[in-house]
Amino acid sequence: MKKEIIKKLFPETILSVSDIEKKYPARKLKEGAMVTRFAPSPTGFMHLGGLYAGLISERFAHQSDGVFYLRIEDTDQKREVEGTTELIINSLNYYGIQIDEGLTLSGKEIGEYGPYKQSERGEIYKAYIAELLEKDLAYPCFCSPEELEEIRLNQESNSMRTGYYKEYAVWRHKSEQDILQALEQNIPFVIRFKSNGNIDNKIIAHDVLRGTRELSENDQDI
Repeated sequence: MKKEIIKKLFPETILSVSDIEKKYPARKLKEGAMVTRFAPSPTGFMHLGGLYAGLISERFAHQSDGVFYLRIEDTDQKREVEGTTELIINSLNYYGIQIDEGLTLSGKEIGEYGPYKQSERGEIYKAYIAELLEKDLAYPCFCSPEELEEIRLNQESNSMRTGYYKEYAVWRHKSEQDILQALEQNIPFVIRFKSNGNIDNKIIAHDVLRGTRELSENDQDI
């Protein structure tokens, strides 16, 4: 039935993960070369924090004889500000942060690993979503904003941490038949990762600046 769900989600012909990996083969770079990216959202002015992140990424790439690319994260189209993409590119150019791949002021892209606009990379994501669904590592969730808000308020009123996890991950526990029925009804959905984390398990990380840190595993179905 998983194949039926995937077909319902993506009625058009989609590429497989192996197709994607053939289309975007591993880069032929020397050992230790870094491929880094700067991925701003075109929703406002370029600020110092963005330039700082872009500069660090550019330096890591070019000091290691690697590749630095610009990808525009334009999926939040409700908040997108006209002309901001050009402002981002101009700002990088003005401060000498040179990209090797990505969008240019002419609107053309340089590089073989595009598209470099997030909203145009759908075929890549569909291939991996289909594989995650097939392996039972993800699932469609049909909760409305109102239902998610109700879950959050219920958690807060019971002094619980908020989020979509365990018994609160409503659609994680639905049958495949329920999912197909929701798809038939054209109910809006998102795809959620099916976390196998346990918040009681701890991860120890050694941070250069902050020292040893202890983090809980993620159990949220993001």
